[in-house]
Amino acid sequence: MNRSKSYPTLFRHLFVYQHEKRTVDIINDVFQVKRSVRGSNKFKRENILLSYWNEFLIDVEEGETELSLEMILGFAAGCREIPSIGFTSHTLSISFLHEKIIIKSQFPKANTFIVRLYLPTTHFTYNEFRNAMVLGTLKVLVILKHPYR
Repeated sequence: MNRSKSYPTLFRHLFVYQHEKRTVDIINDVFQVKRSVRGSNKFKRENILLSYWNEFLIDVEEGETELSLEMILGFAAGCREIPSIGFTSHTLSISFLHEKIIIKSQFPKANTFIVRLYLPTTHFTYNEFRNAMVLGTLKVLVILKHPYR
């Protein structure tokens, strides 16, 4: 504590909130992608879905959807800001909804306890993927009366 008093500017970012504009690069840096075995059909499908995901984030950043990058972070992690010390107990991750319980989900899912975003694997065009991401995210934020909407 004495050092933080001696060097307040050095420790400022730990104690004082400073809003940082979200960008696609920041969002992509925060998430770690959990992939299937290289060379498998699932891996090949995930390559396509990750290109959809990146295009989707660009659309969100450019204001071409009703969502914001803060809303995406809120949906996936339960918070709209990245903590100044990062997500220390859990790494934010992206997984894919390959498993079929009854019917494969067409919408994204999130587990904010383990901080994981699950992307749907049922879409074969970017527009289908984008519409499902927007609708699925907005539905959850509205149901939870999230302040991010």
